[in-house]
Amino acid sequence: MTGIDLTNAAESFGSVEISVRVWHPSEDPDNISRVLGLAPTLSYRAGDPRRTSTGKQLNSVHRETLWVHDLQIKSGLSLSDAILEMNELLVGHENHVAELKRRDARIEFFLGIFINGNQTQVLPSKVIQRCADLGVDVVLNIYPAS
Repeated sequence: MTGIDLTNAAESFGSVEISVRVWHPSEDPDNISRVLGLAPTLSYRAGDPRRTSTGKQLNSVHRETLWVHDLQIKSGLSLSDAILEMNELLVGHENHVAELKRRDARIEFFLGIFINGNQTQVLPSKVIQRCADLGVDVVLNIYPAS
């Protein structure tokens, strides 16, 4: 498949972070875990107190629920293959994904890409179509090397 081989990601990229993210106005994160059959790496519910990265409670609450499941990247995958693998996490859960979306959820595959120079990446139409069929957006957050 066309794409950047993640085997030597440190050479092509500084690093790559890939996750499935579900945003919802009020859904219980435990319900998202149950219907998707995945454990979250991070989750909080709308109305939960916000905290700093050190755990100090702030004087505000989260406006919406966030549920995140990080994907461990297998050696030798292209970026496109990694997205297809993310799609596979949701196979068998299409009805649950559709139901969450009907209830105002935003579901996305997040790819944080830290680059060390110029990069070209092609996401084949079949990869994008599979995401579209699932109703999942693809977010590419590209960070330049410092």
